[in-house]
Amino acid sequence: MNESNWIYDFYEHAVLPQFGYKNRQTVWTESYRIEADEFAHAVDIDSVPHILIWEDYQGLGSNVDFLKDHVTNGASFEFIEPLSQTGAFPSYDGFRLPTPSQYCENVTGTFTLIKLTQ
Repeated sequence: MNESNWIYDFYEHAVLPQFGYKNRQTVWTESYRIEADEFAHAVDIDSVPHILIWEDYQGLGSNVDFLKDHVTNGASFEFIEPLSQTGAFPSYDGFRLPTPSQYCENVTGTFTLIKLTQ
């Protein structure tokens, strides 16, 4: 993969615990841009396929039709609900930085975690 390992460390230690996944076996398999401001990061968590979606602002990552058409190739999935308080349910929007550094691609913004069920 082309991503640096630090981003996956960040996801494992900061993002996945927001969804109840802490100290799990993770294997990052693929990362790709979905749209201009959205990325998908495929990860097997305890041998179960998941996709972590990053967006700069909440939107397409919680849209079921968009996810089926552009992320899961029609496969069934379920949202993993965040445990932490969020204003972007079913996504987590707690990673923010103050101005002028408020935007950091794949770090600050909104995260949605889905588990593939097929």
